[in-house]
Amino acid sequence: MDVAAPALSTSSASKNPHPDVKAWSAAQDFEAVLIGELTGHMFKTSGTGGSFSGGEAEDTWRGILAEQVGKEISRAGGVGIASSVYGEIIRLQGGAK
Repeated sequence: MDVAAPALSTSSASKNPHPDVKAWSAAQDFEAVLIGELTGHMFKTSGTGGSFSGGEAEDTWRGILAEQVGKEISRAGGVGIASSVYGEIIRLQGGAK
């Protein structure tokens, strides 16, 4: 059974409603970091068990997992934070280029 998320097509620039690609990328990166941080805190409060059985490297691996979860959620469309951050970046730059 394949449980992987469907791949998103990012090949066409016309599908991107954000004309400033660098600002959009920065907004997505911000969202990924924020989601990763929130996920990391969630993992810390969920206790040990599941995939992790404790040990010295558990915190390191949980941090890496949280970072990757954040990146994947953002890549798959995120939670809407990137759009707000993008709008604020453009506003602070003095409007659309």
